[in-house]
Amino acid sequence: AHDAVRVLAKGGRTWKRLRHMVELALLSDHGKDGWVADIGCDHGMLSMALAMSGHFSQGVVGVDKSLLALEMGALSLYNQVRCQDYQHDMSAFLAPVMEETTVDDLQVDFRHGDGL
Repeated sequence: AHDAVRVLAKGGRTWKRLRHMVELALLSDHGKDGWVADIGCDHGMLSMALAMSGHFSQGVVGVDKSLLALEMGALSLYNQVRCQDYQHDMSAFLAPVMEETTVDDLQVDFRHGDGL
């Protein structure tokens, strides 16, 4: 099995910047029983990383006003991860509180809208 982070890591500098945001989001125990929203998700890297963490029991919602960004970025990334049957173990890359999650457990929803 491949590491799903490799799909995200193809983003290079973008992933290096976003990974710190994921670490910050996972520091709190408050999200464990709820949802998290990524408003202005664009390419969906942050949304996918948060979903792959398994930290948010209800899932992750990524919202962007650009339908093109959702279709070419977020949904493409989502399909790459699902179609490759990746096993997700991001603990080597992110905070140690992250849990192992399989593709079937991935709870992420991308929506078109302005976030209001």
